[in-house]
Formats: sequence, C-alpha cells, structure tokens
Amino acid sequence: MELIMLARRSLTRFFSKYKALDRAIKETTPEVRRKMPEPQLNFKPFTPTVYANYSAITTAKPKPVQLTKPYEVPDFIYVNYAQEEVKSPPGAKSVEVAFFGPVNAGKSSLLNALIGKNISAVSKKAFTTYAPITGISTDVEAGTQLVAHDLAGYSSFALTQQFSQYRRRSYDTLRKMQLNKILMVFDATKTPTLENLKVLEDFHRNFDSQNFSLIRVFNKMDICFNRRKLIEISQIYDSKLNFEKTFYVSAETGFGLDELKHYLFEQAEIKPWRFTPQASANQTEQESIYEIVKSCIYNRFYNNFPFQVQHEIIEFFVKDTHIRIGIQFNVPHERTKALFIGQRGVNMVYLRNEIQRLLAGRYGKEIEVHLHVHHGLKNGETNMLSDESAKKIELAELEQVKKDKSIAALLPQKKRK
Repeated sequence: MELIMLARRSLTRFFSKYKALDRAIKETTPEVRRKMPEPQLNFKPFTPTVYANYSAITTAKPKPVQLTKPYEVPDFIYVNYAQEEVKSPPGAKSVEVAFFGPVNAGKSSLLNALIGKNISAVSKKAFTTYAPITGISTDVEAGTQLVAHDLAGYSSFALTQQFSQYRRRSYDTLRKMQLNKILMVFDATKTPTLENLKVLEDFHRNFDSQNFSLIRVFNKMDICFNRRKLIEISQIYDSKLNFEKTFYVSAETGFGLDELKHYLFEQAEIKPWRFTPQASANQTEQESIYEIVKSCIYNRFYNNFPFQVQHEIIEFFVKDTHIRIGIQFNVPHERTKALFIGQRGVNMVYLRNEIQRLLAGRYGKEIEVHLHVHHGLKNGETNMLSDESAKKIELAELEQVKKDKSIAALLPQKKRK
C-alpha cells in the first residue's frame, strides 16, 4: 500500500511540472504569433500595396510613397559618363559595331560578356531588348575603344507585325551610325525558318551598298552538340549573306570571347574616342538598374504578361552599410495587379530576392529593396502591346488561372529531361 501511495505521489509531481509547462506555453504562444504574423493578401474590399522589408512581405492600404529627398540621392545614380567631355589620347583608335540577328540568339548576353558588366536585360522571352543599348569597352594602355550597339532582333512568330517597329528602329540605327562591322549573331542550335531567311534577304536589299562588313557569330556553343547540323546551318546562312569571318562563342561560359574581342580591337581605326574611359554604357546607373529589374520580371512571368508591366526607380538611398532602393510597378488593371503580386506575395518575394542578389553583386553592399505595385499605367505612356491585344491576353490568362485555380500558367515551365 505504501508503495502504491509513493508511486501516486511521484506521478502527481511529475505530471504537475508538465501541466505548468503546458500552461506557460499556452499563455506565451499567442504573443509570439502576434509578433510574427503570417502575411495575408486580401484583395477585397481593396487591393493592398505591397512593399518589402528584410525578411517578410507585408501589406498595407494605399498611401503616398515617401521618396528620397533630392539632397540624399547620390550623384552617381544620375551621372552618364558617356555624355561627359572626351579627351582622346594621341593616336587614339576606335571601332564601332552592332549586334543584329534573330530573337533569343544571345545578343544581349554577348554584349554584357564583352563589356564585362550587366547593362542589357537578358531573358528567354522574345523582344526583351526593344530599344538600342550601347556598351563601351576601353583599353587605355592600347589607346583603343570598342563601341557596341545591341539592337532589337527579328522573329517569325505571330506577333511580328506588332513588333515590326523595333526592326525598323534597328534599321534606322544601322543607317545613322558610322559602323565598322555588323555582328550577325545566330543560335548555333536552331535551324533558321523560311520567315527568318526572308528577313535576311530584306536586310541584304537594304544594306548591300553600305560600307561595312558582316561578321558571323554562332552563340551558345556550350549546348551545341550536333556539329553536322551546325555545318548545315552555316551553309544556309552562306547562301543568303557574305560573311568576312566566323566566330564560335558562348556568352554563358566565355568560350571564344577573348578571340572575338581581340579581333574587334584589331579592326580599330585611328579616330577620336566618342566616350570617356570610365563609361561602360550610354546610360545612367538608374537606367542600368532599370534593365536589371526588367530582366527579373521577364524571367519570372510567362507568355506576354511582362509586356503589360511598367516599372520605375522611385528611391535610391546609399548608407555606409547598405543601399535602399524603391521600385514601383504599374499594371493596367486591378485584376492584373492581383496576378502580378501572386498568392501570398510569392512573386514579390521572388522579385525582391532576385533584385537584391543581382544588385549586391554589382555594388558589393547589402541591398534593401522596397517594392510597390499600383494599377493604372503612367500618364503619357503605354505598354508595348496595343490596348486591344493586352485586354485579350489578360482575359485569356485570367480564364486560365480560374480554370487551373493557380497562377502556374503565368510562370515559366521547367522542361523535363
């Protein structure tokens, strides 16, 4: 009997400790949860403005954006070194080239690799580059400057008629610039279509009399394993245009880039420099950040959804330890805003993390990114697609989202091996 009573007292003391511990947990858990709320996006009765902190996406009612005060903005964000006064050294040499070719051939990647800096947006989406971008590389010791223009490509898919203005813009650039060479950049893994060959014939008719030579560059050699097919592709292009020289490169791995860059510097002629040695692009730092954000948007969303999104840098503040950047996205409609934000802000989390990663590598500092989303395009501006086409695409994508009950239709699909 005494043993039974002893065991009962021991069990009572044992369980009383756990009861007290359980009571303490129940009392403290609500406070912890109040301190770390799970972000919820509720689109009714209002669509919240989304902005980012270091660790979480939070939501709030729309409110005025607090911009950086003018005297707090660093000077270099607005400085365009390419527009400063140029003092060429004695015997200065310069060579000016342009990249032209089909869409997604890697023209922008090739420009970034040759310049050594990300100045042009890169994505797998056609017409990521729709306005000419100029990159500059200067060898001060040799007194030689390379100026390269990244032009909009051409394509044969259904939207070509809507994007024909970009090809005309590229033609105008080729006529205005005093070019030494045109680098025709082709994908080494893709056989040209009949429509693409027609574009080359049109190019030959327009520029056959121009005083510049053509250089053929086969890009993406790191994924080109069928060399017999590459020979056939090369013969097809030879039947349409006359090339002075051919290079095989990979902008992804750097294969063949040194040889191409060395050849271009050798073609330099004695003439004054157009840009200062410090310039790497004919754009400000703000415009370079714009291109980086643009590549993140185009890589995140699928189909033509990114073409409906405008973005601008509204805040740039430099501190000793980090840089704070504010980015505002403008989308056409309320429903487009909901799709852009994503469920529980998943798209905002991706964009914030990707922008922080790219800018941290650029500036060597910790980056604090604030994202703001507003519906309604900026006054005086339009998106790339016409209003009628944009509405059709919006409705089609919205119906797909409702059908699948997911935004997966707007996101890039991973190819199965």
